[in-house]
Order: sequence, then structure tokens, then C-alpha cells
Amino acid sequence: LSDYIQQIYADPLTNAYNRRYYTEQSEAFANAEGVVMIDVDHFKEVNDRFGHLVGDKALQSVAQSILSNLRQTDVLVRYGGDEFLLLVPHIRPGEHVIQRVREAAASARVEGYPELELSASVGGVCGVHPLTEAIRQADVKMYQNKAERKN
Repeated sequence: LSDYIQQIYADPLTNAYNRRYYTEQSEAFANAEGVVMIDVDHFKEVNDRFGHLVGDKALQSVAQSILSNLRQTDVLVRYGGDEFLLLVPHIRPGEHVIQRVREAAASARVEGYPELELSASVGGVCGVHPLTEAIRQADVKMYQNKAERKN
């Protein structure tokens, strides 16, 4: 990203795109095949137990881990506090995007806190339009995943 684009569209904490980018560019993603909602598990407990600085590092680590497992065409947006939106323009048959995201989140670590195990609840849809409906359905599936895993 150019410095200018970086300044206005990158979330300063996680380096994912920010909500402004999603809002201003949402038409560009209107035909995304895959839409995935990601919520970092037990985030409030991490902040309460270890403090907000460690919570920030946990968010950074989860985001970096997910970002390093994406293709260049995939777009990760910090959608809210500990929620991320992943827009996947094209999905190859048999591609396991949700599993890849879950594994990436689970592999994230915070240096100096080996006891801190991170994970994320993930829900996604494929081929749902319009984008707002895809996000709504992915969000429902993410909360179902969270409930199934008791997070």
C-alpha cells in the first residue's frame, strides 16, 4: 500500500483494512464469492486478565496470522473491536477458507505470554448477494460457531 492509502485505510493496530475502507470500497466487493466473519474468542477476558496492552498484542497477532495466510486478492477488514470481515473475491473448488482462518487464529501467539491461547469463532457464506445479506448470514454462522464451541 502507498503511504497515503496506508494512512487512511489501514487499521493502525492490526494493519488490516479499516471500516472506512470497507464503507468506501464496498461496491468493489459487491460480487465477492466468499464472505467470512471472524470474532476473537474470549477477548474481554484477555483484556481483563492481562490488560489492554496484551489484548492489543493479541489482536495484532491474530490479524497478522490471518493476513499471512491470505491470498493477495483477499481483503481483511477490522470490522469492530475484535471482529474482522474477510472478503474473498474468488474461491477455488475444495478451498477451505474458514478452516484456514481458524487454524491461523489458533496459531497466533503473544510473546512473553505462552499461557495465552488464542482462537477465533468463524462463520462464512459463499455466493450470497447482496453483500449486506452475505455479511448478515456470515455473522449468524459465526455466532453459531461461537455457541457450538461455548465461546
